[in-house]
Amino acid sequence: MGIADSIRPENEPLARKTWRGLKRFTAGLFSFVLLLMCPNFSVSTLSGVLGFVSAFLAIYNLLPSARTGRASDGDHLRRMRRADAGWSRAIAVTSLFALIRYDARPRDRPLWMRDALRSLDGDETRKAAAAMDIAAALDAPPIDTTKVRAMIESFRADCGDSDWLSLCDAYLAAVGEDDVAHAIAVRWEGAADDYQLPLRLAVDAAIAARKGDRDLARELLDQMRVAARAAPWMRPVFRDIGDQVGALLIDEYRQSKQMLPKSLTR
Repeated sequence: MGIADSIRPENEPLARKTWRGLKRFTAGLFSFVLLLMCPNFSVSTLSGVLGFVSAFLAIYNLLPSARTGRASDGDHLRRMRRADAGWSRAIAVTSLFALIRYDARPRDRPLWMRDALRSLDGDETRKAAAAMDIAAALDAPPIDTTKVRAMIESFRADCGDSDWLSLCDAYLAAVGEDDVAHAIAVRWEGAADDYQLPLRLAVDAAIAARKGDRDLARELLDQMRVAARAAPWMRPVFRDIGDQVGALLIDEYRQSKQMLPKSLTR
């Protein structure tokens, strides 16, 4: 339980948060001390008390909330049972942005939540949903190059170009399509912020790997891993990207060995 309390308002005063936490800690510590002082204290007594507290909290969370502006878990469940499309959509979008806030990687953001965001009025929401679709598709190897290529071109036609889209395009070309010329042509040349820098380094590493420059590719991958520390969700994403670029290095090495005369490979 505790779904309703899992995400608290960001603008809640720090003093109020601290005071509430201190009260809860003090009450819990006082109760625990009283329990230890009980002459008939035993493990079974402690288990019974913990079970009673858990049952109380479960029932409390299922009852209607008495506070204005705050809904309990039971309120949410009852609304979901008889919810209209608008309420369900609002919950889906709220949950989606909670996943983003808590650094869920792109492929772990469910499609039905992205569809709910896409159904809202406004170009910005549809643009955000389309961008999430591209990120999720690139974050789910093996990459469906035909599908992702269509998604990128559709996004560019509807929303125009950007640093992020150009880097996604270049990465797809270098890793998925083996088209180094296209990757170099569309690669973003402007300044990259902390969130775009790891992807830019990944693109450069993939291009270097395709060209057979193993030392440069490894150096760029090391820089990419350092830059990916800017956000927790980046680490697993760019770890997988590092594996993909590493596979390119192995493939290029094998191809170069096959092209050499047999007398030089013995």
